[in-house]
Amino acid sequence: MLLLGLKSRCRLKVLDVTGLQGDDTDRGPEWMSLWSCTVALAKACVEVSKHHHECLKRDSKRHKGPSGASVVAPQPLGVEVRADLFVNSTSFNILRDALQTTGPLRLKCRDFHAEELPVASIVGLLELLEPTGVRRVDLRFNNLGLTGLCAVLPHLARFTGLLSLKLPYSNVNVRRVATEAGLRCLATQLGRLLCLKELNLGSSRLSGKLRQLLG
Repeated sequence: MLLLGLKSRCRLKVLDVTGLQGDDTDRGPEWMSLWSCTVALAKACVEVSKHHHECLKRDSKRHKGPSGASVVAPQPLGVEVRADLFVNSTSFNILRDALQTTGPLRLKCRDFHAEELPVASIVGLLELLEPTGVRRVDLRFNNLGLTGLCAVLPHLARFTGLLSLKLPYSNVNVRRVATEAGLRCLATQLGRLLCLKELNLGSSRLSGKLRQLLG
């Protein structure tokens, strides 16, 4: 049970579960995929938060001060749950709820993976992530195109420790459609990722424009 943050005697501050998930099919059935682990953590955060707030309400009704006002004992600091997160359309809602919720468990992302999500959903989740600690962002099969990338990349600049950005299958084809303004925007936003060490634009067709984008 991830209810450690509810007990005042608990001293746990950080629970690090990064690196415990994987999609290796050779592993046994007890091995959780990154997607299923993300869902389990998100559900735990939401459920613990609900239970926490219900307890606070009950306590406020039971304990009254001299003036009749409710007196609630100070609550312990929550537990920071560090995790790698994987989200797609089926898990978007629960992860969004978990990142928005306030309670004893607080999700903090290290590596963020998103597949087959619209631009607005990707941006919404990126804005909910705490900026410190994010080191990798992997956005694949999202069909962003040049316009979508220009909409998403400004929201990555807040991750000052971002080391790796993977954008495979983003459907960027400068031979088919491209504007100089769009390419300049993309180059400018990439240039703001000052700690970036790895960039993956696999399956994009950028022939003749790499110098402009990476210069």
